Amino acid sequence: MPGARAPVRRMAALLLFFFVFVFVWGWALGPGALDFGAGSARAEEGRPSDGGRERPVVVLGADLAPADRQAVLERLGAGPDDRRLTVTNAEERALLAGRFPPSVIGTRAISSVRVVPREAGAGLSLELINITGVAPEIYRQALLTAGVRDASVRIVAPYPVSGTAALVGLFKAYEAAEGAGLSPERKAAALDEFAVAERLGEHHDPKQVAALLGALKEALAVGGLRTPAEIEAAVKQEAARLGLELTESDLAAVRDLVERLRAVNIDWERLKAELRAVTEATRAWLDEPATQSLLAKVGSFLKSLWQALVGLWDRWLNAPPAS
Repeated sequence: MPGARAPVRRMAALLLFFFVFVFVWGWALGPGALDFGAGSARAEEGRPSDGGRERPVVVLGADLAPADRQAVLERLGAGPDDRRLTVTNAEERALLAGRFPPSVIGTRAISSVRVVPREAGAGLSLELINITGVAPEIYRQALLTAGVRDASVRIVAPYPVSGTAALVGLFKAYEAAEGAGLSPERKAAALDEFAVAERLGEHHDPKQVAALLGALKEALAVGGLRTPAEIEAAVKQEAARLGLELTESDLAAVRDLVERLRAVNIDWERLKAELRAVTEATRAWLDEPATQSLLAKVGSFLKSLWQALVGLWDRWLNAPPAS
């Protein structure tokens, strides 16, 4: 029955198009393709400073399998003298419930972290391995909000995970390394920021999201954004400059976040230099000719691929059935 072949052809063409498109998109925009500033994001070992700061601290996910545990310790660069702690899924839920959906928090604590105190003024360095939930720039922005500074941070999982256990473990490790607790108010603000950034990062470039939040916090640092109207105008202006098309829901989430950050007792002036460094690094990557060229080539290639596949599809579907 020649006519019966038409649905089969349509299904085959659709599957062919889908798999080719997904393959090319994954190849073009995979982790390595848009990984800018890898050197600056890599955690340096650093040296513990004087003044009573503790030795390096490792916090391991409590649900790591024994074989994975050793591999994670090696990738963290853990030393024999490091202080070792654990973080549980119950601790994740206690801190993150209401900010992240249960599917993101999961039921096991896998991701792990190592924090090495550095000399005053050395800044915050960060490396993520197998963490898929949030980009390094967003992690760094939130950590600065929480008050994490002058530390080398490495977050590792044995396989790709969201990294929420390490987020909770990082606060635990930093407080143990410093010998003092972070401000609960600032930690809460940082988690709010992290949650908003994670949500926006689902449908926007996470690096652009980080640049947006960094620019808004820079404005707070110089005493701007005093009213809700000023905040909303600044969000719209900076989003447009970065090429971010925010929905009304996105706009409301960012505006509300900035209002919460403004209300928190944070010395924004003190953070200004580090915020600017993170934001400028992100902007520099977005403005690099190589980045623009890559994005243009990817767009051109995908457009050509689309046209070629549509033409192939049309010829295939319109071909006369075999007799």
